[in-house]
Amino acid sequence: MKTLSEAEGAISYDFNFRPKLWDAKEATSFAEEIIPYLTYIKISDEELETLYPDQSFIDICAKNKSAEWILTCGAEKAECWKGGRCQESLSFTTPVNVVDTSAAGDSFLGAYLAARLQEKSMRSALCAGHEFASQVVGGKGSIVDVKVSWL
Repeated sequence: MKTLSEAEGAISYDFNFRPKLWDAKEATSFAEEIIPYLTYIKISDEELETLYPDQSFIDICAKNKSAEWILTCGAEKAECWKGGRCQESLSFTTPVNVVDTSAAGDSFLGAYLAARLQEKSMRSALCAGHEFASQVVGGKGSIVDVKVSWL
């Protein structure tokens, strides 16, 4: 990761914390090791509360101020932080028909990254992530038919 980050490659990380797979201290310790090398970091509000219960999000973002931190708050809101400040915050008002939340975060981040790598704005990327994830959670399972209007 250090070599790739020094070569100006983009590295994305989704906390994707699952308590059945590892404990919070182990997950946090791993994240702390790699955070300095990351370009894009996604964490949900639930993961933030579990992994960093005694720290503010501003303090957590300070661990890598050059990264884009994507904070998701379910289907209601998403934020993009950089340089220790919130750069974009969007509240989503379109109702989401939730059938299965499998792959919700992965699909959000995938669409966000696709938009950013096409040099779309943070705002457009947050919208793309929400649109894509909203469609994914509307179906059963992780692989569902979606319409992509934002590419």
